[in-house]
Amino acid sequence: MRREKKLINTLGLFLVTFLLFTKSAYTQVHSLEEGACWYEKSGRLLKLASFNEKLAVDVDLNAIQYYINQNQIREYRVVTKHLFCSAAFTSILVKAKSELGSYSCFHFFFSTDGIELGAKYPVDPNRSGACLGFEKGQVFANPILKSEDAAYIIRRYNDVDKVDGRLVYLKEGLESEIKLRDKLNQDESLKNYQFEVDSILFPVGTYRSID
Repeated sequence: MRREKKLINTLGLFLVTFLLFTKSAYTQVHSLEEGACWYEKSGRLLKLASFNEKLAVDVDLNAIQYYINQNQIREYRVVTKHLFCSAAFTSILVKAKSELGSYSCFHFFFSTDGIELGAKYPVDPNRSGACLGFEKGQVFANPILKSEDAAYIIRRYNDVDKVDGRLVYLKEGLESEIKLRDKLNQDESLKNYQFEVDSILFPVGTYRSID
């Protein structure tokens, strides 16, 4: 009975996908992660079908700018947008630049109502491709560290390998990013900075630009 129900759900999603992507004969349909996700982008509209999550939705990409700034203290401007698909979830990854010059990644999940913001975390502006967060062994500083403060961190903390602008690099195998982040945030000499780490562990998947 369970197998029959699963088959019905799968066939139903196939039908939804067919109806979703056959309305326009002049746009191209793309797939990600060996067909786990199918999408079509026509101007500001993104049509998505995710077989793993059993949903099909339409998203107004122009509205993402509004969603980002809805509950933020500072104004952000969208820089890049990528669609991410995996066996665990499907999402839109948006790299955005704040009015102060810092970069963040906004992670939008899909739902039957469209999209909803799931997470926000700092991102390396020099890292190409989708904003999948920082590499292991990095702590992010906001704002950019002054040269004297960078020198202080290297001198004060034996776990730190080097400091480069906003990034504090750990020596391999000596400390966790979270522990170092907490130490730096509690350091009175660095009270003008906020230190963060990547809070998202991404599963294996594929992504593609939807700019």
